[in-house]
Amino acid sequence: MESGTAVIVYVWVKDGCADAFVEATSKNAFHSRQEHGNLRFDMVKSTDEENKFLLFESYQHQDQARAHCKTPHYLEWRETVEPMMARRREKELCVPVSVPLMVSAPEEADAPPEEEALLKEVAGC
Repeated sequence: MESGTAVIVYVWVKDGCADAFVEATSKNAFHSRQEHGNLRFDMVKSTDEENKFLLFESYQHQDQARAHCKTPHYLEWRETVEPMMARRREKELCVPVSVPLMVSAPEEADAPPEEEALLKEVAGC
C-alpha cells in the first residue's frame, strides 16, 4: 500500500510583502484543504528569519500531491506570490517513517503516558 506524502515548502518573501503573502497563502490553504486526499495544509513563520515561511502539506497519496499543482487555486497562488518572493522557493517531498501524524494536541489525544511524555519533552527542545 502506498504511504502518505508530505510536501514542505520554504518561502522567503521580500520586505513589505509578508501580509499579502499570508493572505494569498491562506486562500490557497483553504481551497487545498478541500481537495480529495489532502490531510492538512499549515503555514508557519520563522522566528529566526522575519520573511521566511514554511508550508506543510500532507496528502494520502503522492499522486494527490502532484494533482494539487494543477488546481486553479494553486496556479492562482503561484502567480500571485511569485513577485513577492525574495528568492526561489525550496520544496522537499517527504514520506512518513514511523510516527503517525497527530492531528490533535497531546492533551486532547488519548496517547499512552510514555508517548505523551515524549511529546512534551520534544515540545520543550
